[in-house]
Amino acid sequence: MSGTPFFSVIIPTFNRADLLGKAIQSVLDQTYTNWELIVIDDGSTDHTAEVVKSFEDERIGYYYQENSGKSVSRNHGIELSKGLYISFLDDDDYLLEIFFETFEKSIIEFDKPVAFFMCNEYVKTFENKVILNKLPIKHLDNPTLMLWKMQSSIRPFAIHQRIFENLRFNTNCPFGQDFHLIIQISLHYPLYYLPFTGCVNVQHMTTGTRKKFISELRKNAYYSIDCLEDLLIKQPELFKCIPKKIIFSQKNHILYGFASAAMKSGDFDLFFKLVRKFELKDANYKSIYYLISLYTRLPFYNTLNLFKNKINESNVN
Repeated sequence: MSGTPFFSVIIPTFNRADLLGKAIQSVLDQTYTNWELIVIDDGSTDHTAEVVKSFEDERIGYYYQENSGKSVSRNHGIELSKGLYISFLDDDDYLLEIFFETFEKSIIEFDKPVAFFMCNEYVKTFENKVILNKLPIKHLDNPTLMLWKMQSSIRPFAIHQRIFENLRFNTNCPFGQDFHLIIQISLHYPLYYLPFTGCVNVQHMTTGTRKKFISELRKNAYYSIDCLEDLLIKQPELFKCIPKKIIFSQKNHILYGFASAAMKSGDFDLFFKLVRKFELKDANYKSIYYLISLYTRLPFYNTLNLFKNKINESNVN
């Protein structure tokens, strides 16, 4: 590929050969053409390499690495990128064709600032409905609060390359690493919001948000909470941008999700460890509801677990 691309788009992928093609095609279909696409194959064992190489375009680069996780893959892509602005696309999502054209016009208009630009996005639901993901833009004067409230992913952004000189994805965060990073960026760099819709978040049964409650539940629970607490410790200025009530309510929301999954799976040791981490002093009323809901359902799942164990014992005997 000759010349310097204006945009670099990075796709980390792992065993998603059946979905990856649409993501790549959405980049090829862009009305703006000065971009490079970096596909980081995170140790796939399917035909991912063949899918990427079937797109014969010099702007597409394919790089294989041993399985190391999405954060390592994205950081690897950043190191390889040459674009002035960097965007990230998951292998199961896709861009709309005006994504880069619209970003480029605004970036030029604002004289290529060391900043990050954001658009709206659609969500394609499990029921195959496409809906607009509504943003709390009433908080535009406080971008950190806006991004916190929407629990933003990294998808609808174009980010100046110099921002990544000091900030990278946290490799200890198996889930929510994009939220972790975008919040840090918002604390140190200006955000330009562009009121157009440029990408689609596709929900399906194998998305990370669903998998985290099923596979390696205990590890995912501890990592997710540690990731959030790491953000609060290393970025104390967060408390100047966001009320404690909102911050700790989000922590309780994460705890509630994992505690519910632990209870349903019969891991009551994990359940009680997570419940003890609830922050009630500075959280909102919903946190009380979470605890009431958990303890109300606990006897049922405890009885169900005992019943399952007896059946298993009978089968063994």
